[in-house]
Amino acid sequence: MTNSIIKTLVAITLVAITFYNCGDNNSTNKAKSSLSVSLPEQTLPQDVTVSCSVDDATFASWFAEGKATENGFVNPANSVAFKSDGNCSFYRWSEQMFLWLTSNGGKYKGGSTVMESPVFYVVSTESKDTTRDLMPYKKGDALDAAIDIAKMGTEEGQATNNVLLDRNGNVVYYITMVNDVYATLLNMAAQDGSTVTKFPSSQAELDNITAFAKAKNLPLLEPNALAIELKTSWVKIEGDMKKEDFVTIESDIPVYDKKNDTLWTLTGKTTRATLALVGMHIVGSAAGHPEMIWSTFEHKYNAPNAKYQYVNKEGKVVDVNPDDSGYWLFNNNPQDVSIGNANKSYAEFDANTIKGIDGVPIKPSNTIRVLPWGCVYDKQPNGLNKTAADANSEVIAINNSVISKLAGKDVRKNYIFIGSTWTFQGAPPNGKSYPIATDTEKKNGASIGTSALANSTMETDFQLKSPEVGRATSVRNCFTCHHHTDTITKIPSLDPKIHGLSHIFMPLMKELKIERSQLKEVKKKK
Repeated sequence: MTNSIIKTLVAITLVAITFYNCGDNNSTNKAKSSLSVSLPEQTLPQDVTVSCSVDDATFASWFAEGKATENGFVNPANSVAFKSDGNCSFYRWSEQMFLWLTSNGGKYKGGSTVMESPVFYVVSTESKDTTRDLMPYKKGDALDAAIDIAKMGTEEGQATNNVLLDRNGNVVYYITMVNDVYATLLNMAAQDGSTVTKFPSSQAELDNITAFAKAKNLPLLEPNALAIELKTSWVKIEGDMKKEDFVTIESDIPVYDKKNDTLWTLTGKTTRATLALVGMHIVGSAAGHPEMIWSTFEHKYNAPNAKYQYVNKEGKVVDVNPDDSGYWLFNNNPQDVSIGNANKSYAEFDANTIKGIDGVPIKPSNTIRVLPWGCVYDKQPNGLNKTAADANSEVIAINNSVISKLAGKDVRKNYIFIGSTWTFQGAPPNGKSYPIATDTEKKNGASIGTSALANSTMETDFQLKSPEVGRATSVRNCFTCHHHTDTITKIPSLDPKIHGLSHIFMPLMKELKIERSQLKEVKKKK
């Protein structure tokens, strides 16, 4: 994307997260999945029924070398050729995309990851004029986590004003990115809105994008990946954390004056730090799915699980008790498994400062993942899985399959796929979730797959108050906020130009239009 069209701004979204849930620990067979300071080789149930996997030949074909190599480069999933043949096809797509994004960016003359390459642009926070900017990659530049505090804002449905701190007292930072296909689509929409009514999901739509890119001299390095939006969460490497256990970046982070334990203020300075990737949302369009596939990953260190169920190889349902021991990055007291006692935030962002809530000292909270695999405990999650145990088993099984095939000490073995959600036949999302939607809503835009999906580092406040929907009274997920229904026609829309499906598309497009308008004014004056 040319600099005459896109301003180069450093961007980071500092997001605060809090749980406010309650739960219990009733179960029978105890299957631990806790972590120690030295990461164990495996924390997932190994006796799960193999209901979702990737075969050896297919897995090898993902790698550029034609075989799995330690931290080797993985090609992106071909979203144009995506074929929906059950839930597992979405999970395999998600796994391949994550392995690609965390591969070395050297192929594209980039940095240590594909995210740090010309394939991706960093998205700024929203300005006072409700616009956003893109930052194109420059060789040698880091994914900068310095904050323009005057532009601080939280994304609707993804954060509150509460600040998430790790066990060491470090703030969690969020960086939002989009790929070159998404950026080109923005340019098309800014030039002529009628040419963009949904995210690309077919070869014909991609052909239009590539033709536009060629005419405007805009780079498209992986067009078959289609449109991708990422949100990533990062925290400073410190204490017991080991750099080799994480995907990392070198970044500038803001320096706070912490002399007052109830009020942190920015000093206006930054410092260089090594940041560890602790969470990632991958949102991408694919053949037949312009509503996009919404997937999320977390690091094994993050937080203990609440109770869940899965089906073992003998076809029996296994009840897994909450994790009540181990070393967790966002939980100092796993022995207390009550969700009601955990997930309380002790800090919030306010008036360009971080302050203790109700005047209490700023400190970390204890985080629990309420729905470890994105499905409510007591309701059918989608049309293909009759129970949460069935759905959980698919996600656990694909994790086991991928992790077992990664070679040597591949750092990506330490990241867990939590789940993916989408809609039936790519219908415009209606904000409902399969477990509590009507039959009509299920076929017309309700979320399916892992239909109560959340990431403990990004949607803490959007998780349920209990693993059981009966006690929680609602089911929430990505589409709860990422959807748009026309207030007059009552019809859901896939149009990204409307604030809904993507919360950043319209502000970015608006900035492009402003820039073009300014360019026209300059030409007139000349």
